[in-house]
Amino acid sequence: DWASLEAARRLLAGRHQQSYREAAKDQACQEARFRREVQSAERRLLEWLARASRRVAAAMGSACE
Repeated sequence: DWASLEAARRLLAGRHQQSYREAAKDQACQEARFRREVQSAERRLLEWLARASRRVAAAMGSACE
């Protein structure tokens, strides 16, 4: 899918085309940014989950006393 779209874009772009190396570098940068953002979101969600589970455990502990 991506290769077909890239080929069509390159054919329609005319004279000024990004080199394969530049395109690959841009893709790598986008992948790295996406990876950082997803990992950051995962860490945040795990922190929220840990905090919420501690609160539930604390609430259950005080309810049992």
